[in-house]
Amino acid sequence: LQAMATEVETLKQRLEVSEVRCHSEGVKIESDLEDAREEISRLRELNDRQSTMLAKMETDHIGLIAQNHELLLSGDQQSGGNAEALKVAVSYTHLRAHETPEHLVCRLLLEKKKKYSEA
Repeated sequence: LQAMATEVETLKQRLEVSEVRCHSEGVKIESDLEDAREEISRLRELNDRQSTMLAKMETDHIGLIAQNHELLLSGDQQSGGNAEALKVAVSYTHLRAHETPEHLVCRLLLEKKKKYSEA
């Protein structure tokens, strides 16, 4: 009977240790979860700021393209219709940088068509 009582006490102590360990692990998990929530919130704020900046840059870029187009048209009229004098060479990389999804689809379809017509 004494051995059983000792074993019960040992099991109770193990249970208490396990409960303390589980509680401390739970607190750590809750702390990690709160840190993760804060990081997600910070990343969302950064994403929102980046989206706002990109939208402004795109608007500014479109405005610059419109200004450039107007300058080219006015220069063409001033040069007596000699548009060749105002043309500026741009790199293929520059053109690809401004390629829209629609342009990309068209370009790829044309390349595919060219590939099959050569075969």
